[in-house]
Amino acid sequence: MARRRSRMVRRGVAYAMLAVLIGSAVTWFLTREWLPRTLRIASGHVEGRYHEFARRLGPAVERRLGRPVEVLTSEGSLASREMLLADDPDRRADLAILQGGSVSLRGLVMIAPLFPDVVHVVARADRGIETIEDLRGRCVAVGDPGSGMQISARHLLDHYDLELDARSVGFEHLQFDDELDAAIVTTNSSNRALRRLLAEGQYVLVPVLDAEAIALIHYHYHAITIPRGLFSETPRIPPEPVPTIATTAFLATRADASARLVEETLEALYAEIGPWDFPDLIPRSQALDWQPAPMHPNARAFFDPFDHLGWTATVLESLSALKELLFAMAAGAYLIWDRWRRVRERETQEEVRAQKERLDLFLEQTAAIEREQMDTDDPRRLRELLDRVVRIKLHALSQFTHETLRGDGTFALFLLQCNNLTNVIQLKIVTATMRQRR
Repeated sequence: MARRRSRMVRRGVAYAMLAVLIGSAVTWFLTREWLPRTLRIASGHVEGRYHEFARRLGPAVERRLGRPVEVLTSEGSLASREMLLADDPDRRADLAILQGGSVSLRGLVMIAPLFPDVVHVVARADRGIETIEDLRGRCVAVGDPGSGMQISARHLLDHYDLELDARSVGFEHLQFDDELDAAIVTTNSSNRALRRLLAEGQYVLVPVLDAEAIALIHYHYHAITIPRGLFSETPRIPPEPVPTIATTAFLATRADASARLVEETLEALYAEIGPWDFPDLIPRSQALDWQPAPMHPNARAFFDPFDHLGWTATVLESLSALKELLFAMAAGAYLIWDRWRRVRERETQEEVRAQKERLDLFLEQTAAIEREQMDTDDPRRLRELLDRVVRIKLHALSQFTHETLRGDGTFALFLLQCNNLTNVIQLKIVTATMRQRR
């Protein structure tokens, strides 16, 4: 009788444990976050900076999430917003790069601010346009319909109460014909097409003297000054600092986006993209200071993990509810993972060590060039040294792809040394050339 009772007790305990295991498995399955098979990023025109950034971000997210990432083009921020909120899953975007203040944010949240978008008022130098008021009645290109560029141009023109002949054409397709007097271009100051246009010397930047007032009226703008010589040093363009306004390009998603998508996207963004790719990328440490849109709660926790203690407590409670399932799976998974981790760490350490040795060689080469440039003022010799520095830098950037090494202080020192050396040699070339002409 006692043995029978003991067997019944053991059987009851086994059934209870099985019920807990099955219940935990069902809870985990029903509450897990699902990701689409293919992730999509809406990015604006193919020639634009947004598309360039999305093409750089896409592979990084793909490696993190193990899902193929497709970069979609659009006609502007309005079209990108519609792609985010599309009902059809076959054309719905999961991420989009938007311009602050250009679209309604209902149903959307920000993941991260990316870089400032500066409003450049570009005018023909021979048309006598010196202030924004001089645009009254002129023919001005204001960007494609539905684009953030056109919306920011309208904000600027409405502030000055200007009526003009507005031409709806994007900067990517802009042609300055005889009728066109100016263009209002909202883009990053590193835009190659904008730099080429201003370098021709036939166009000037018109100051926005009411920049601070506009920034007070529209929360998504801030006053900014384009420094002199930003686009060219010889001749200096602009010749004097130009006040204007800027908004912020930001990465957005739907308000109900999964926490995993947000967190892995942020990890990919700040681990694999940096100032070596986009010099004006807003650092992670300053992200909370730039909020052109409401932020996803998981993104806020990423930037400020101490600001969401309640969210952390909820996560801990969920983990506690699944502890039986995790405990049953943990032992075997840990042994497999630990073995894989040890092998991977050895491979990574060997790879990083080999790349650090190559980095030391590049540092020695740049140091040798720095010593050589100190002993010569010959412009021809200086140009040869400058070419050598550029080749060394490009070779290093193509060689050192490991994210651990790119985050190493020695690699940052190498980039800084190359940039400083390039600036010094260029300055010596300009000085020597001017001396020869005199």
